[in-house]
Amino acid sequence: TLIDLVGWNWITVILALPAILLIVFFHVTNDSPRFLAISGRHNTAYEHLLMFHKSNNVPMMQGRLISQEIGGRGQCCGPCNMVNLRSTILLLILFFTFSFCYYSTSYGVFKSLQ
Repeated sequence: TLIDLVGWNWITVILALPAILLIVFFHVTNDSPRFLAISGRHNTAYEHLLMFHKSNNVPMMQGRLISQEIGGRGQCCGPCNMVNLRSTILLLILFFTFSFCYYSTSYGVFKSLQ
């Protein structure tokens, strides 16, 4: 069997590759222009928008970059806010569904290789 050839350590490493790649890509990808504008870095947001427009060969629209206000300290504007509650619950359901599917498939492959 494959486990006898390579050992369970390598199979565990192979199954962990998606999580490792995700961690690497978090550091490689840029922040979105919306996030940059909300956090007050308007110049960086504008530079990112220019880069996106140049890479797509689309002219940049003229105008002023505006962003919404961030809630003050102590205000609940996160995922548990009533406005975002439905989206948060749906994302949690999707997360657990995909996690269950991934790990049950991994376990099935692991068991079939024994």
